[in-house]
Amino acid sequence: MKIGVITTGRNNLNAVINILTELGVESHIVDEPSKFEQIDALILPGVGSFDAAIQYMKRQDVYHHVESWVTNDKPTLAICLGFQLLFEGSEEGELNGLGVIPGKCKKFGSSLKVPRIGWSFIDWSDHSPFGMTDTSERFYLVHSYHAPRNNFEIALSHYGEDYCVAVKKGNVIGTQFHPEKSLKFGMDIFKKFIGIVNDGKA
Repeated sequence: MKIGVITTGRNNLNAVINILTELGVESHIVDEPSKFEQIDALILPGVGSFDAAIQYMKRQDVYHHVESWVTNDKPTLAICLGFQLLFEGSEEGELNGLGVIPGKCKKFGSSLKVPRIGWSFIDWSDHSPFGMTDTSERFYLVHSYHAPRNNFEIALSHYGEDYCVAVKKGNVIGTQFHPEKSLKFGMDIFKKFIGIVNDGKA
C-alpha cells in the first residue's frame, strides 16, 4: 500500500510522513499530477489560510486531481485546514472549497479567543469508523474557523457551541484536530485509517 501526502505550501508533511514510516507504510509527497497514479490513498494535511492552500495546489497543477480524487470517493484523510477544504467554502476566503461536504466554515464568535489552541475531548458518534471508546482520549486543535453541523459529521467538540470536528462521507474522512500531534490517540487514528484502506472500505 502506498499513501500520498499532498503539500499545500504550509503543512506538517514531515510529521505525517514520519508516522506513516513508523507504521510501516510507504508514502509519497504528491506534488505533481503523475503521482496520483502511484498511490492507494491520500492524506490532505494543511495549516495556513483557505485560499492560499487552494492557490498553491492549483499552481502545482494538483488541485483538480485532488478534487477528482475525493469526488470519486477514493480513500482520503483530510486534516485541519485539509478538513475545512472538504466543505463548500469558508468565511476566511473567497474561493470555493472541494464541496464534498455541504456548508461553509465560519469564524468562532467574537466573544471567544481565537485561534482555539489546545487539547479537547471529542464526542464521537456511534457510526464513527474509528470506534473510539476511551473516555480519556483527547486531541490537539489549532483553528480560528470551524465547520458547520452536517449530515456527515462523526465527531463534535464544544467551544461556545457544539461544532463538527470530524466527517465521513463514503471513503472520504476528515478531522479538524491534528492526529499527527495527538500522541497515542492520534496514532490510533492513523492505524485505523490504514486498516480501512487495507480492507478496501471506509
